[in-house]
Amino acid sequence: MPFGKHYSISDQLSISRIRRSDRVNRIILVLSLLFSVGMKAQTALERFAGSPSFCEDVRDKSFYAMDSIGTKAPAKPRRQLSLRTNLISNALLIPNVGVEMYLNDGFSILGSWGYAWWSRRHTHQYWRIYGGVAELRRYLDRNIEQKSFNGHHIGLIVQGFTYDIANGKEGQLSHFQYGIASGYGYKLPLTQKIDIDVSIGLGYLGGRYMEYGTPKPGHSCYPWERTLARYYFGPTYLGISLVWHLSYSDFDH
Repeated sequence: MPFGKHYSISDQLSISRIRRSDRVNRIILVLSLLFSVGMKAQTALERFAGSPSFCEDVRDKSFYAMDSIGTKAPAKPRRQLSLRTNLISNALLIPNVGVEMYLNDGFSILGSWGYAWWSRRHTHQYWRIYGGVAELRRYLDRNIEQKSFNGHHIGLIVQGFTYDIANGKEGQLSHFQYGIASGYGYKLPLTQKIDIDVSIGLGYLGGRYMEYGTPKPGHSCYPWERTLARYYFGPTYLGISLVWHLSYSDFDH
């Protein structure tokens, strides 16, 4: 009540009733507005759920891509990782395994390792080879944006290995051998998970190695004959690999 004015009890009751009624009206107005907004929201949700074409476009738009003619087609998942083995090395009794990781823009990183340790000491026959190959590869397929990673490819190949080979009369024991080459190949898909990859590398191979003979009767030591250096230019790598794709990423958006 304003200061300095005096009201009778009946006037004070009337004023209190008016104020109380005003508060009630405001509460009713706010509740009515909330109810109206809730009804409109419910109606909109019901329309959204009852419209198949609109609902499919919104909920499934991340699982589709537009093809070249503008129609809706399922997007292809992107390959991430694959295992491989070189069938030529396996045929030469050098078990090997490799892995390829696929990157963006058609690039991939490839690494493989082979190990063989066969020997017949009583006949002086040795077949001991171990080492690895690493390659930075670029796929040239026209549909590379579809994440196929098949077709023609080029690459930079780096090699490193050692060996001890003897045929019963003479042998070679190497120091660390190293090489670098430019690679070319073609990968052919057989199934969704299996590919055949044919590749060749042309470049340089170098390192030092020792030639030795067979032990003399009554001796167990192999006589050293000479040490040579290798400076080789030409084919340094040949592979026919069986590729198995392990994992795929989510759909590209």
